[in-house]
Amino acid sequence: MKGAHRFSHLAREILVMTKAREQTCVQLYAAVTFIHAWRDPPTEVIDLYESAYKVGMESGDFEHALLSQVTSYQYGLVTGHSLADLEMKCLSAMKKLRLYNIKYVYGYAEEQLLPIQYLRGTAEKDFDASLLSKYGPTGTVDNVSEHFRLIFGYTGRLQLAVYFNEDDLALQSIQGLDFLTTRADASFYIQSVGLCFSSFAYATLYRNRRKRFYLNKSKRCVRELKRIFRLKGTVYSHRCLLMEAHLEAAMGRKSTSIPLAFDHAIEAASRSGYDHDAALGSQLAAEYCLSVMRGIDKDSKEYTTMDALRRRYLQRALDLYRSWGAIAVVDHLESEHGSFLIDN
Repeated sequence: MKGAHRFSHLAREILVMTKAREQTCVQLYAAVTFIHAWRDPPTEVIDLYESAYKVGMESGDFEHALLSQVTSYQYGLVTGHSLADLEMKCLSAMKKLRLYNIKYVYGYAEEQLLPIQYLRGTAEKDFDASLLSKYGPTGTVDNVSEHFRLIFGYTGRLQLAVYFNEDDLALQSIQGLDFLTTRADASFYIQSVGLCFSSFAYATLYRNRRKRFYLNKSKRCVRELKRIFRLKGTVYSHRCLLMEAHLEAAMGRKSTSIPLAFDHAIEAASRSGYDHDAALGSQLAAEYCLSVMRGIDKDSKEYTTMDALRRRYLQRALDLYRSWGAIAVVDHLESEHGSFLIDN
């Protein structure tokens, strides 16, 4: 990765020296997506995507310019940018894509807009996992454009399945991603999001269905993402802490170490500026507390302790989701769990 960084900078210097602006956009897009996004601070990554967009539009490379812009919104979702801002920018980009008739990038933008609008609650229809599961190829998957449209589509649906606790949608999305062999794609968005949310989903599936296959899959996702982080470097290592805490919780162990593991992961996310991940960690921690409470005596001291923890985690999740703009997730948590999870 250090060598890749050096060659990326060298390539840019050569392009500047030779005034080859028509090649600069695609070089920047590839370098940021496959190299810089793993290691560089988020503000620098966004600036590089913006530079790619600007030079592409100025040099007439509208295709890669708008591809860079749409990819920056995917990256923005991963790093917790305001959902309202992302929705507005994505809709604006889609207008440009229609104007320039760049259909395949428009398809990518549609798939990226889907999780943003469902998290916000601004989609035309209310969240319905059964409708979202009716998804697949519109043509041959051998087509590169269709291949990546499906990857982005399944990845977006997988994120929604985790946020809204929809096991069947999660499983269908994971199977779709596995069929497309996305692990071979070295881009930051596909590998980091795919492995992270697959681990969350598999762990939840194990907790709910007790099939060891799901447990092993979750563990494998954790190992793989940690291996990639060691090789490529990242400022998102807190996600591994969240994955490990949720995996331990899903195994059904009643241990004081599990809330501590969640606290450590949540604080690491907040300390790094990723409050949306802290919100998800708080949601998963509250669900763990609730699962423990369902199996113990309501008059016991343990029940009272877990209830206090659960309320604290839930309130933090609701506050952070509101701040991010994920109002539909807030509504889901309040309506799904009702008075059992909210102070009377």
